[in-house]
This record gives sequence, C-alpha cells and structure tokens, in this order.
Amino acid sequence: MIRPRTLIGDNFGRVLAEINPTLSTIPWKINDVSKITLTISRSDPLVVESNFLPGNRIYIELGNGLPPWGGILDPPETWTVDELKTTAYSAEEVLRHRQTDRGRYFLDASPGFIFKSVITEALDRAPMNLKIGTVEDVASRHSPEYHFKDLLYICQNSLVRIADTDFWVQPTLDDGKINFTAHLYARRGFDRPNVVFIDGHNVADLKLKRQGPIVNSWDTAGAGTGWGETDRAYSHREDEDSIARYGLRQGSSIHADILLQGTLDETTDFLLDQTQDPRNRWSMTVTDTKPAAFEDYDLGDVCRLIAPDFGWSGFDGYVRVLSRNFDPRDDKCVLVVEETTLSQAQEA
Repeated sequence: MIRPRTLIGDNFGRVLAEINPTLSTIPWKINDVSKITLTISRSDPLVVESNFLPGNRIYIELGNGLPPWGGILDPPETWTVDELKTTAYSAEEVLRHRQTDRGRYFLDASPGFIFKSVITEALDRAPMNLKIGTVEDVASRHSPEYHFKDLLYICQNSLVRIADTDFWVQPTLDDGKINFTAHLYARRGFDRPNVVFIDGHNVADLKLKRQGPIVNSWDTAGAGTGWGETDRAYSHREDEDSIARYGLRQGSSIHADILLQGTLDETTDFLLDQTQDPRNRWSMTVTDTKPAAFEDYDLGDVCRLIAPDFGWSGFDGYVRVLSRNFDPRDDKCVLVVEETTLSQAQEA
C-alpha cells in the first residue's frame, strides 16, 4: 500500500504543512479537470482554517513512478463529529477562475497566440502563481470572440475541440513552493511502442466499447448573420469508404467563432476524421509491471495493447492513454485508452 506525501500550500504556493489525509482515488484526465477528496481527523493539530482555505494549493507525491498530482482546494467541504472531508481539483481548475472581459476579439490568430494572450492578460489583472510553459503552435488560424469566457472554456472549446490541440497545467514543487505551469501541445504525448499492456499479464478487468456517433458526411457553417451563399463560410466533407461500409450518415455544426474558410475546412476535416468510423475505447485495470510500469508512460502517450480475446478477431494494436485513476489502497490504476496509430504522436 502506497502512502503518498501530501503538501498544502497557500494561495501563492508557499508550503504550509505536510498533512496525512486518507485520499480517494487519484485521477488524471487529458484536457480536463480531475478531482479528489481528502478525509482527515478533526483532532489532527494541522486541521486549522489557514491550511484548508479555498484556493490553497495541494501537491501529492506518490513515489511509485506515477507523476505528482497537484491542484487547489475548493468546496464542497463536509464536517462530521470526527472528520473533515474536503475536495481538491487538479491544477487546470485555476483556469476556470479567470475570464476575459465582455469583448475579447481575435482575428486570424493561431491557437498558441490565443493561449498565451488570454493567460498573460489574466496575469496582468491579478497574480495567480501560474506561468506559461511549452507552447507548440499549429498552422490553423482562428477568429474567435469571447464574452466573459473563462480560460478553461477557451482551452477546452476553442483550442482542443476546434484547433485539435492539448493543454495541461503541470504542478511542480520548487524551493518550498507549489508552482503551476500551463502548456499547450500540438499533441500531448509520445509514441512508446515498447510499452505493452497484455491482457492477463499486467492487465485485468478489460472492457471494450465501440463508440459513435458515426458521421461520414459533414456540413459546417462559420460565423454570420444569414444563410445566403456569401453570408458566411461553408464547408462539406465526406468519406466514401465509410459511406460504402455504413451507409450515408450526415451531420452538421455551426462554428460561430470561425470566419476564415481555411479554418472551417480544417475543422470539418477534423470532425470527419473523428467520426467516420466507430471509436474503440477500452477501460482496464493495470499493475506497475513491465513492459508497462507506471513510470514508463503518461497521459497522451501511445502504447501497445495485446488483447487476443476481444473484438471480432482479437486486438494487437496501439492505444492512446486518455485518463488514469490510481487507488493508493491496492497500488493499481484504471486506464481509459482509445485505439489510434503510432503516426498520431511523437516518437519518444
């Protein structure tokens, strides 16, 4: 059984105390906020208000090859006669607490420029002990409008869903301070073909879900006020192989933050790529066992999965790690992975 090291810091990251709570499952999610609960005896001398203020930082070291988990304390908070139970949200949550003004406009801007601009402007307004780290830009250009939009919304909707990038707020412990660094990647993760999950060896409780929807003909529209030929940009994409296999399946979407034809075409290409075939997603319980020890892979990495008894003809291919949840009580992780190819991630 792992006993994590849990540090509490103030709103500026300065470490206040090392506490010894009982932790729930510890989750990591790509491009999203995760949360944990901490339960601690009220008789513990470290249970004082200054250590558990909303916005205080938390940093958890596991010491078993898994990366540290960091974030902030925030409600809900529950009191009983004997215990205090509070909630911590991963570091991405700090982006939810800052927003643009009522009218923030970008014209033909890259995802990286948008990312750096909205964070820099938030920092200029008030400190948040967050710095900008790696920003890998992509060629696509966008012209979004934000009206009191929080930074988490911008990352998840403008940068991930439209620009097809990945963001991450990384927690670190440096000279007695819990620090956060915001990264934007063209695609987070690396190809790790030598990291192998094998059903029955280091994998148990394997479950395969083939997910839809299947859409093989997309019509999209950009920003505009009317529906005439010249009122806004339009794009159409379809996949003949998918249509031949599943029949014509149409879909449409409106993208009010896209003005440029090229950007809309790229967005439509992305939608088609994501939906022209069913998406094979797996959940599985894994152990810290070679050839896939915990320290060998992280979120976004592409690894090999061997599952000869699953699917119509068994599976031996590559999957991308989308989330993992660690249970300190049994030293195991539950992963969610999705079928992919090695060409979709950088080689480690």
